[in-house]
Amino acid sequence: MKKLTPIIMIYMMLLCTFPVCANTNQSIITGYTPDGIYYEAVITDIDISMLLADADSITITQQVTYNGIVAPSISIPFTKIIDGTTYSGTLYLQSFTQGNNKTVATYKGTLYAQ
Repeated sequence: MKKLTPIIMIYMMLLCTFPVCANTNQSIITGYTPDGIYYEAVITDIDISMLLADADSITITQQVTYNGIVAPSISIPFTKIIDGTTYSGTLYLQSFTQGNNKTVATYKGTLYAQ
């Protein structure tokens, strides 16, 4: 057992030194609102347990940063392709903050497989 302990410690040390790659499928979406306001949107959370279960729906949280102090939309339509499956639905405004000439809104909703 005494010889096995250093080997286990070396194995654990090596395991912690190598990066683990994970595909988050995260992307930044940019564009303009119908009113001409520039925005950047980033998905901040996808309920992975639903993806692993190959469910017909997923829950997404997305953060949208608007240029300027604006009133964010109450809801936004959203479509995301994950592993070849298209999910669509509506995200609803959860909260927003304003400052430094920007409005940061957090939206959350359920998308359904098409």
